[in-house]
Amino acid sequence: MTNKHRKNHCQNCKKIFFNGLVSIDPNAIEQYKNPLPKTLDKLSPHLVKIHDTLIALSKKDNRGPNGNFLSKVFRPYDYFLPKYNCFVEFDEQQHFTLPRLISLGLYPNDIPLGFNKTKWENLCKDLDKTDRDPPHRDEQRAWLDTIRDLGHVYHSQYFNGLLEISPTIRIYEGELAFCESFNKTKELINEKIQQSRFSSGEIKRNRAAYREPDYKVGMVSFPIYGNNPIKTKKYFKGKKIDIVIDLINENSDLDLLIFPGYTIFDLDELQTLKAAIKNKRTLIFFEVWDIGQGKTNHKAFVIKNGKVIDREMYQYFIDSKELNKKNKDDINKFLHHLKGNRGFFDEKFSMTLRLLICGEQNILKNEQKNKNKPFFRFDPVKWENNKDYVVNLNLHSLFKEIHEETNIYINPTHTIMGNQGKLEQRRRFFSGNRRVYCTTANYDMKEKEIMPRNALERKSIQYCVQSGKAVTGEVRKRREGLYILKTFNLKL
Repeated sequence: MTNKHRKNHCQNCKKIFFNGLVSIDPNAIEQYKNPLPKTLDKLSPHLVKIHDTLIALSKKDNRGPNGNFLSKVFRPYDYFLPKYNCFVEFDEQQHFTLPRLISLGLYPNDIPLGFNKTKWENLCKDLDKTDRDPPHRDEQRAWLDTIRDLGHVYHSQYFNGLLEISPTIRIYEGELAFCESFNKTKELINEKIQQSRFSSGEIKRNRAAYREPDYKVGMVSFPIYGNNPIKTKKYFKGKKIDIVIDLINENSDLDLLIFPGYTIFDLDELQTLKAAIKNKRTLIFFEVWDIGQGKTNHKAFVIKNGKVIDREMYQYFIDSKELNKKNKDDINKFLHHLKGNRGFFDEKFSMTLRLLICGEQNILKNEQKNKNKPFFRFDPVKWENNKDYVVNLNLHSLFKEIHEETNIYINPTHTIMGNQGKLEQRRRFFSGNRRVYCTTANYDMKEKEIMPRNALERKSIQYCVQSGKAVTGEVRKRREGLYILKTFNLKL
């Protein structure tokens, strides 16, 4: 080699190291963007505990940051190997510090890692590096290394199913004079990759323990008489509110409970419901049929931690015909409402649920010439030869941002919707990349006095779809002619 090897911060070594990665995986990527949310309230309690320990350490001798965060951004991963579904980190000496030693000690003992934790702990003790620019730099670096080790383990939902197997591989710069031997570099990388591979049984146990908690969803369906609350209320003999209260309080083991549109009748029943809630665990979506104000207008509510939350969630449009009449400002207003008011963060599972009310799933349009493949209705690419005044690149970007943030779509409807062929494709879109899409409807009695037997068990009345595949539900509770509650067990 014409350039002399340096023991620390050798740039030639890093160049040869990346060349070695490319020789193993031609699609190797440098500086892979970290998609995790930047705020602690959206991270696992396990990660928050490590962060709090490190920031407390920095503040002991007044070196801590001005705010409550060690870092406002998460730096990219050094490298990503698509072929092996894993990240690779190249650790220089400054990574081996007392804060890093402390953070490693807080890792779960049984969690698979792509490096020898004991060896890394010993390197922290032996090298014991210090960096005071900024003063809390060591704690900050230890925190960012923790995120790159464990972030995708606890929060695989933000990676859209990208990482399902391999833990982050770490290679210490002092293991080899990489710039002096390309072949040895390649051999070492291959060795580390093989060491980080786990059997299918180990992978399954790891995912079950850290990335795939059971998530229990319950969905309810009722009979109704179209848009006639008076006749429907008479059918239930004024007891529907009691049924709703019982279903909420008797199913606190559920993580999510979804009622169809027109759940309860009016604001008086809403007050009755508020006073009767005992279930403080389940996240619950429901709707009030008539909110008064001299008109009939349905409005959605959420129950979180046992409290009813009102975010002014009215239905913006009923169907595609009404939507197509909207102007750009109308669509922009809806999308911002969808992003802000309609997003609900589940702290326990560190994910975002988003509410679409009934026909609002028409924000997607099906391309009939392409097997009904759905796309954002105002996608400029699809309208490139059309001077439609609504089409706007900013709207499309906003929709993409909303979709990327969402883990579970909640789409209760008032009655069963038609054209299931197109709807099936939309369900696949909304549930793509490990997302979940849930919808439940009422059965419209029309002019019937008695509901047909098993009408509430029709396939088209409830759908729970994950990664484009329907999840089979089980009947937990039912009263013939009055309601059905089905449960769906998901792996997140």
